[in-house]
Amino acid sequence: MTTPYIQGGETVQRENLLDQLTILFPSEAPLLRTVPHTAIANVVHEWPMDRPFVVDTVRNPNTPHSLSRAEYDSYVVDTPAYHVRPRAVAEINHFSKKVSNTDRVAILAGTTNAYDYRAHQLFVQLINNIENILMYGRGAEEFSGVSDNRNTMGLIFSSAWTGLERMHAATPATTLLDPYGIGLAQDYWSTFYDANGANLSRKMLYDKILATAARSGAEIEGMLFHCGYKLKNLIADFGVNLAGTPVNERTVGADKLMTYDSIDWIRTPLGTIGFRSNRYLDLEGKTYAVDNTVTITGATSTTGEIDKTFQADETLIGMMPGFCSVGWYRPPHYSYVPTDGDFSWVAATAEFAWITRHPVAVCGGGNLLS
Repeated sequence: MTTPYIQGGETVQRENLLDQLTILFPSEAPLLRTVPHTAIANVVHEWPMDRPFVVDTVRNPNTPHSLSRAEYDSYVVDTPAYHVRPRAVAEINHFSKKVSNTDRVAILAGTTNAYDYRAHQLFVQLINNIENILMYGRGAEEFSGVSDNRNTMGLIFSSAWTGLERMHAATPATTLLDPYGIGLAQDYWSTFYDANGANLSRKMLYDKILATAARSGAEIEGMLFHCGYKLKNLIADFGVNLAGTPVNERTVGADKLMTYDSIDWIRTPLGTIGFRSNRYLDLEGKTYAVDNTVTITGATSTTGEIDKTFQADETLIGMMPGFCSVGWYRPPHYSYVPTDGDFSWVAATAEFAWITRHPVAVCGGGNLLS
């Protein structure tokens, strides 16, 4: 029926394809679709960030009167709390393809323009790579924007880098450096729970993920969480309590010939939160490591004590609305590359950064499946 592919000599019998070509490009980009987009004017983007709880002693139940004053006491002046300037660094991605001019006029299974076809493949590859970096980017030591290989820090690391230290360090550091050398005191830290192989449950979600984030200063109402398909299935079971009784009755007419087994929104005691399936959090057998014990060159501060590996498909990560965005220094675009031969050359390029306005605004957990 077919012969090996030879440029200009395709012999696919189109009638056997019913004149249709199935093009399957997994191009869904959940983060790019979910978060706001903004233009950034510099490859190193900085902004001021405040501390949610400047004087944490006001929340000590054991010594509620520690700050009481006697009559005629002089005013006590608090030490000023100056803004920290977190940093987002733009990363460059580009891919290119060469298409011979012979190939451009060939008809490949009904596709009359091989150049456009391959250019589309190229763009999908670029978007997929950007989406993966926005989720798993680790950042790198970058202080001036002149590095030959700038790396942006993605959503998971925005939470896990300091969040693991807050929740699991035996003796948490006083100040922790992020991968760009920015010193963050404990009040700035995110929350990220290591379930260590226990299945995500409603109790774990409320007690270990939502409550700890709220105590750190996050506002839970409206938070949107991304997870893989297996975790999404576990969340669907939250609608049934331990006794097997439905939390809410969900009645579907018999004529519908179907049932519902998904939960996209939950109204919790802390606020209403949403869940979205994300195929970049459903990568079986893939892992990522979080190690905040590393020493950042060119900066001096206490390092953390957490070095942990997580399964990609056992991660739940969420963000407060409006606090995360994608910053575009150069939005995705095509470039025509000049050639010196009988071929056409196209490139797809982008320069971008993941921006988390405040670490407290993101939270999540890892290793959430047994």
